[in-house]
Amino acid sequence: MLGRPGQAQRARCSIASVLVALSAATLVGCSPKGSESEPSMIETYSAEINANPLYAGRRQLVQSQLGLKGTLLVWTQQYQGLEPMIQQMLNNSIRTMTRSFEKIHPEVTVVVEEYPDTIFYQKHKESLKYGLGADVILVHTLMLSSLARDNLIKPIPSKGIESKNFRPKLLKQAKQGERLYGLPFMVDVQALCYNRDHVSAAPKSLKQLKQLASEGISTGLSMSFIQSIWGASGFGAEVFNKQGEPSMNEESWGQWINVLQSLDLEPGIVLMEDPQIMRQYFIEGELSMIPCRSHEFPLLREKLGGEKLGVASLPSINGIPARPEVAGLMLALSPIMSERQETLAKELLLHMTNPDIQQIMAVQWKSLLPVNSKIDFNRHLFPELKQLTEIYDNSTAFTMDEWNAIVGNFEVINDSYKKAINGEIKTDLAIKRINDALQKAIPSQ
Repeated sequence: MLGRPGQAQRARCSIASVLVALSAATLVGCSPKGSESEPSMIETYSAEINANPLYAGRRQLVQSQLGLKGTLLVWTQQYQGLEPMIQQMLNNSIRTMTRSFEKIHPEVTVVVEEYPDTIFYQKHKESLKYGLGADVILVHTLMLSSLARDNLIKPIPSKGIESKNFRPKLLKQAKQGERLYGLPFMVDVQALCYNRDHVSAAPKSLKQLKQLASEGISTGLSMSFIQSIWGASGFGAEVFNKQGEPSMNEESWGQWINVLQSLDLEPGIVLMEDPQIMRQYFIEGELSMIPCRSHEFPLLREKLGGEKLGVASLPSINGIPARPEVAGLMLALSPIMSERQETLAKELLLHMTNPDIQQIMAVQWKSLLPVNSKIDFNRHLFPELKQLTEIYDNSTAFTMDEWNAIVGNFEVINDSYKKAINGEIKTDLAIKRINDALQKAIPSQ
């Protein structure tokens, strides 16, 4: 049977592990042109896309985009703790995308290199000092602000970028003022995963979740700040207001923390901080329901076997839908490159984010929403599309400055939040500490 985690286990989380948990994962790897055959999915699904009237007027190459020549260098990361299966899937995705770009532009070569996340940003910074490094880097959404602040990436030229083609929340996370610092590449949302062998239907409300727990259905929930904000909306609580100012109300946040404390006392519910440990308990059948990230679905399907994995929105509270944060990966440009390299790099970004390519990746993964605002393809190829779209629509999208404030103060935020849940400090004191830290980090409006 699953035992409750001790204090040492609850304290395992670090900023590095949070980056892994939040990360949509990383695209890694590079292989020479034509070294392996592509999955048949590309050919079979392309026919369906081409026949779709929705994309009859999709982006076509203009004369200035024909005859492109040169070499592009793309850097991606290898995240510590990321499952090899997910790494490989991402590797295959980026290989497919770069090869299809090379097929359209035969005189362009795209080289992809991957580096451990522990050295990635420092290596990028050091390379720029000597005028070297990548033309394009793939980074987590939460890193855009610090990269832009330190001039390690440059704004993407607006010409040719049609904002209406992207999901608005994703662009919101990549903009500072009118400057766009990244193009959304991969969406990662937080859902409720459940084992269909143990649970016939996912709970739609917190009341139903507690009822299932009383009937012996074991549930794991996160006590990490970012991974548990989904339920705060049920009490009108938010981290930032519409003006981007820290606005953590002590009373409303106190109500949510009190709920988490009470849930931790339920015999069938356990609060944990390490998402990897919680996921492993789920895979082994010790937990029947857990919060999960959409990029994990392929792994969970394989480990559970067959059609056992169920996916749903996290439960509503007081009739208000859960509002988990949405994150993912962004494509960004090096701040030092020639006009020709910038043209090549921008064309690659547009290629990797166009509806055709994004929908092929979505079908291959059956867990990733395309970044595009218009999608229309055979739903049986991606059964979870409806649930993920609903989750995304209700999600919380932090801006670049908001992410920067959270990441820069993560230890204070998570430590205060955890201590409040454990009853080590008063809730109002914890919320005040978090709010004060965020206020110091957010630029004056």
